[in-house]
Amino acid sequence: MYQKSAIDKLLSRIDILDVIRHHLGDGLKQRGKNPNEWTALCPFHTEKTPSFTVTTEKQFFHCFGCGIHGNAIRFVMEMEHLDFFSAVGKVAGLTGFRVASGRTNPKRRRQRSRETLRRVKSKHRREEQQERENHNFRIKSGRLVRSHIPF
Repeated sequence: MYQKSAIDKLLSRIDILDVIRHHLGDGLKQRGKNPNEWTALCPFHTEKTPSFTVTTEKQFFHCFGCGIHGNAIRFVMEMEHLDFFSAVGKVAGLTGFRVASGRTNPKRRRQRSRETLRRVKSKHRREEQQERENHNFRIKSGRLVRSHIPF
């Protein structure tokens, strides 16, 4: 898992226009006189009139035709059919930025799970033993009449 601050730092270092140009080439055209808005044919569905817009000021893309929208990571996820972690790695690779992952290797994760399970079982056994001892004490001291409790 990535920390939100690392993702935010990555997104602040990359220009969404560069990421989208990397995939669409010269298909992006400046929209009107505004230097922050670009338009193109949507790469996610077929269309004749451009409905795909990129706003560099907000680092955001949106298609008015199919409704897809998001940041540079989402664009790469959709374009290359990647999961979130792979898309973050791909975007980071374009910038040369290294995003530390919180992923652990599966063998270590299983080992930690076993250790946790062992500790929980041990604690449960101790508590069960203590409860049995308390129960027996109450029976011996006459505070509890033996009943159907299975100790």
